Amino acid sequence: TLTGTGTVRLDAGTVRSVPDATVTVAAQQVTRMATPGAEAAFGYTADEMIGQPLALLLPEAVRERHAAHVRDFGGGGGDARFMNQRVPVAGRRRDGRVFPAEVTIARTPIGDEVLYTAVLRDISDRWKTQRELAEARQHEEAILRSVADGVIGIDRHGRTTFANPAAARLLRYRVHELIGHHLHAP
Repeated sequence: TLTGTGTVRLDAGTVRSVPDATVTVAAQQVTRMATPGAEAAFGYTADEMIGQPLALLLPEAVRERHAAHVRDFGGGGGDARFMNQRVPVAGRRRDGRVFPAEVTIARTPIGDEVLYTAVLRDISDRWKTQRELAEARQHEEAILRSVADGVIGIDRHGRTTFANPAAARLLRYRVHELIGHHLHAP
């Protein structure tokens, strides 16, 4: 809804439709609102989260440090600058499993009260994919290093991205001397 002052006020249905986990807490770090995305990420119903300490959704190892970050953010302290961007964090599911996430937190003063709304994205699948890609690359490089023929990888700009030891021997360089250089450069 557009107000007379030109600001936009979102209704509850709009906020609840966001697929990311969205949780709003009061300055005392008690949950005031949780979306269906938060239910899916943490495994609690919104009713089970509302009225509970935010610590319920955090791994035990980070609870005290997180409370200090929220206090700093509320008071404009040194760490507040990190709360206005997407930062890596860990969440804790109902079953106790810890998962990697990214969060953005907004501080909203409403009358005499300050509310903090965290939009959290579970990045477990991204981490798993990155791990699998790194393992596949390591496996591929191990195979390429072991072949007797010289093998060189070149990017679209003509720079060497990979060279196995056999290629370095043939060209009379060390492998690290080839990486990042144009193969035909003097």
